[in-house]
Amino acid sequence: MKTYCQPESAYQVGRSGGDIRNVCSAPQRQAMQPAFAWGQNYYQISVKIQSLEQQVSDLRAEISAEIKANSGTPPADVFFLQTDIFDLNIRIRQLEQNQRRYARWP
Repeated sequence: MKTYCQPESAYQVGRSGGDIRNVCSAPQRQAMQPAFAWGQNYYQISVKIQSLEQQVSDLRAEISAEIKANSGTPPADVFFLQTDIFDLNIRIRQLEQNQRRYARWP
């Protein structure tokens, strides 16, 4: 428990989306809380990125289906779907940049 009740361990738990087990003393848990929150920030951004990446994948599948349904000729609405993908990719890059801030416990 000595190594578990350290801020670095709390950071790793938060980063992986876990919860701190109630095995540490109150002062140790208090010292662990900022690191845990820092790790949670990283995890929460990861979840958002995964969701946006899934949206991009879904839009690409929709584009492919639209083109296939039109005998290989992209319909006009494909442009709007591609614009949506572009916008989502920008948001993903922004989140990744923000996530780098939380990549390590300071």
